[in-house]
Amino acid sequence: MSYQPLASDDPEDQKSYGSLDATPSQSPTALLGETIRIEDPVIGIENPFLDTETAEYWRQVYDNWVASFFMMPASAVQTKTWFRPKGWFTEREEAIVVNRVLRDDPSKGDMHNRQALTPRRLWEALKDYDLWPLYAIGFCAYVPQSPPKTYLTLTLRSLGFSTFNTNLLTIPAMSVQAGNVYASYIYRDDDKPLYRRGNSALLVINLVSILIFLLTKLYYVWRNKQKERVWNALSEEQQVEYRKTTKLQGSRRLDFRFAH
Repeated sequence: MSYQPLASDDPEDQKSYGSLDATPSQSPTALLGETIRIEDPVIGIENPFLDTETAEYWRQVYDNWVASFFMMPASAVQTKTWFRPKGWFTEREEAIVVNRVLRDDPSKGDMHNRQALTPRRLWEALKDYDLWPLYAIGFCAYVPQSPPKTYLTLTLRSLGFSTFNTNLLTIPAMSVQAGNVYASYIYRDDDKPLYRRGNSALLVINLVSILIFLLTKLYYVWRNKQKERVWNALSEEQQVEYRKTTKLQGSRRLDFRFAH
């Protein structure tokens, strides 16, 4: 087997991206971001798994995945299995865990981790106009972070960080938001190298995001007052009857208050 780094012979490329020379003694974790071409001398096909350390690394990944499929319990009250007959908690401890979760977020009492998401439930969520401000925030407020995050690795490399340290520094920035769909079009080739149009767009989006945050705050304050007024107009008997008989769920209930 021969190890052939995929580095270009062009001096400018080597200057920009650094040397990708590697030896068989280097582990895959030490080669983050670096690609090694390992060729089978018999069939002549590139196969990175012919490297014993690479194969061992991925074997551990798949072993952990298979083990987690069987070992991770479905919930705090479903920890007993054929290979773990006693489970993790006693019945009293399970009751404590469940009560702590429900006291922290009562809405979780309506959830079930085996309940499938149906088109009808999705449509019900989309019709809930009280949640539209949150959708607007998710669609707008997280866009400005995406373009710098997209080119963060190139930026860090140009500042002199090694490939390994560059990958470590990108870990905190890894997140996914709906705004990333159109955020990738903010920095364009015809706008380089200063990207004035792209940076102006990010500035405007940030200002719009601030406005959306403020309006969302005002909206939820108003909605809570509106619900409180209607709720207080009911007698205690009517309030009890409402809690027992209402079919409304989540934010549609009169006794629900938005956190803001």
